Amino acid sequence: MSNRIIIACILWISIFTAIAMAGGGQEQAAAQRQAEFGGGGGDVLRDGFRIRRDATRNRIWLLGFDNVRVYDGQTRRLIRAIALPGWSVARFACDPDMVLDGSGSAIVASNVEPRLWRIDADSLEVSQHPIALEGKRP
Repeated sequence: MSNRIIIACILWISIFTAIAMAGGGQEQAAAQRQAEFGGGGGDVLRDGFRIRRDATRNRIWLLGFDNVRVYDGQTRRLIRAIALPGWSVARFACDPDMVLDGSGSAIVASNVEPRLWRIDADSLEVSQHPIALEGKRP
């Protein structure tokens, strides 16, 4: 075989591998979310971006398209669906995100709006925090 044919074969194998891994990565991420949530309830996860577990309160937080849902970690029952004022989501390369701080409160970042939402772990009340970048202006 000539070197050109070998290089072309390696290139095609690399392309097919990358495509397969990209599709498999999405399936793997869905399976991981499913496992983190505890197996059943796939319909619950279908419209979610992020799942976070609060081990201290035994709660599961799910960031969805329309709201944040908080579930009891043991029974998997919905505690509350929390609407975020001014929340919107765009289908970009990066999804919105959510983290839990040291107190168990959720901090939610949009991929559209320059603001953060904080959901208090105890009261489940929402507060908004605009993000402003300071610097030189033209």
